[in-house]
Amino acid sequence: MNTGEIIKYFRLARNMTQEQLAQDAEISFSTLRKYEANERNPKYEQLSKIADALGISVNLFMDFDIQSVSDLFSILCDMLSPLKSYRF
Repeated sequence: MNTGEIIKYFRLARNMTQEQLAQDAEISFSTLRKYEANERNPKYEQLSKIADALGISVNLFMDFDIQSVSDLFSILCDMLSPLKSYRF
């Protein structure tokens, strides 16, 4: 998955529109659209804002070898494992 696909995946998983995410991340809608379409690559600062707005670690955007849904699921489980002991 490329950066744009990851942004879109987590945005949709959180039922957010592009407009909502752009506003929460304090970036322009057109910039976010270009990131998701893989027309532009965000700088680290922008990526950090997007990750914060999505409630995920910026490390998810690093170059992982994700070749299947199973690979992605394994990474997500590793990320969520610290939350198992948290009480909502």
